[in-house]
Amino acid sequence: MSVRRSVLRLAALATCGGIVMLAGCTGKADNKDAYVRFLNLLSDQAAVSVTLDAKPVATGVGYQSASSYYQTGSNNYAAVITNAAGATLSSYTQALGQLHYTVYLYGAPTDIKRLNVDDSKLPITTDKFTARLVVASAALTGYDLYLTTATADLANTLPNVVV
Repeated sequence: MSVRRSVLRLAALATCGGIVMLAGCTGKADNKDAYVRFLNLLSDQAAVSVTLDAKPVATGVGYQSASSYYQTGSNNYAAVITNAAGATLSSYTQALGQLHYTVYLYGAPTDIKRLNVDDSKLPITTDKFTARLVVASAALTGYDLYLTTATADLANTLPNVVV
């Protein structure tokens, strides 16, 4: 597979993750609780499950999929991420503010990483949209971002942003 194709696939994956994340944004919480959901970007894990404070909150979150938001009941929680066989992949304690968060799960089997992203809703005007691109690759030195119609041919298109 060419480097360009690999970069395009990674950029598309990251963009999909950002779009999935934004599609479920519901703004700030109505109370003092934090709301959290998990996005499985662990390419070697077809599905993961999550417990918060020993309560199962997300079961079988597929690769490139996000769980629903879970109201934590407090701004601090202890999380355990397990694979489909029930083996622990990662565990941690997290303090959050009174907002909605998406936790991106990514990395290698022996080095699972996470990124907490604040999903606070930004005001969007007519004919505009908001997108967030998260690139979680240690090996990627740059990427091209294409904002096109769904049927656009990328072969003859220049990137909108080159990073």
